[in-house]
Amino acid sequence: MRDKIDKVSHEELTKLNDEELAVEFIEGNREAAGILYMRYKSIVASKVGFYINNEDDMNEIVGDIFTELLVSLPRFNPQISKLKTFTISIANHKLADHLRKKYKSNDIVSISDLIALEESGKVSFENSNPNPLALDEQLDEKQKINVAKRAINDLPENERLLAILYYFYELQLEEISQIVNKKYSIVKIAIHRIRQQLRKKVKF
Repeated sequence: MRDKIDKVSHEELTKLNDEELAVEFIEGNREAAGILYMRYKSIVASKVGFYINNEDDMNEIVGDIFTELLVSLPRFNPQISKLKTFTISIANHKLADHLRKKYKSNDIVSISDLIALEESGKVSFENSNPNPLALDEQLDEKQKINVAKRAINDLPENERLLAILYYFYELQLEEISQIVNKKYSIVKIAIHRIRQQLRKKVKF
């Protein structure tokens, strides 16, 4: 751990990349934690907010994620992965744990498969465009997402992942078939069936 006389200034810290900041924190510079928090707060909050509508629950989970991140930083190896990947992995598992404890399995969209896909690099939450279904334009974006979530929640477990990839990640059928390792024709039929089911549920 470096001596106080060698402590990096705040201005110098802000110029460091994420991995360098992580090393600073590990070496005892607690100020680095605040800078990392500001850099990652919006990313983590967006991910949690995608599944959690209650603001108090969302803030609690975001706090838990950052606490876990700081506790876990000593085992972070910048030679193996990016800090962003490390953080998202922690967020995925904290979020999954919260949902499993708080809700019954049939009340939520299963995210275990999405976690596996995100960690494999096949899909990225940040690239998703949550504008699902052709809903009434008078609804705001959050209302549209919530309506779509409720409709997707009612789908059979094996169809939820397909619906999420198609509507929330806006992937093409061929891309989905590659991700779930199913024939294109099977995915096409399944998506057609899903669209029919959702159209019946989403009416204004």
